[in-house]
Amino acid sequence: MPRPTIDLTGKRFGKLIVLQRAGLDKGLNVLWKCQCDCGKTTIAAGTKLKSGVPKSCGCLIGERAVKILAKLNTVHGLSDTLTGWSWMTMLQRCYNPKAKAFENYGAKGIMACEFIRASPLNLVLLIGERPNRTLTLDRINNKMGYHCGQCGECLQHDWSLNVRWATRKEQARNRSNTVYATINGIRKPVSEWIELTGIPATSFRRRLAKGELHGIA
Repeated sequence: MPRPTIDLTGKRFGKLIVLQRAGLDKGLNVLWKCQCDCGKTTIAAGTKLKSGVPKSCGCLIGERAVKILAKLNTVHGLSDTLTGWSWMTMLQRCYNPKAKAFENYGAKGIMACEFIRASPLNLVLLIGERPNRTLTLDRINNKMGYHCGQCGECLQHDWSLNVRWATRKEQARNRSNTVYATINGIRKPVSEWIELTGIPATSFRRRLAKGELHGIA
């Protein structure tokens, strides 16, 4: 017979207090909804809570990340590179509540997986060094965080690779409010279609609405 599940309700693990059971993960481990001392709630497997991981909703990682930013150069030698700068600013917007971009990233749950946040060297292993100043760190799916797709955390949550170096234009087209159009089975942002066809924006949108663009792709 399977061993009975130990009720963790009310127990504390680091900065987390268990509120209630929250189902099972893919490995049939019992999941628990927890309240962090910082005010946020998170879901964690009971096996990981009892082993000491995690210790918070992720805010502890942010606190540590902010503290080590000034010491990074002695650790990996990338602080003065474009790659190192991209990695550090990513940590700031994901984990530092005082950062200007935090409200659009960390405050909305956009985080980095354990492999990427560990070191900019890991970012280099995934996608290479940042080639130049015209390319910046981007998320392929802007509804998800910065994920490597291969570490334990990514495998647990079924996260795929979600980082790349992209131009400002590519990033702008990747925003959640980007309008797409499918013409002859090809889906592109409307702004890209306008750029490719040379049709003025007003005319393009009018012809698109009337279904008059099927021959341009």
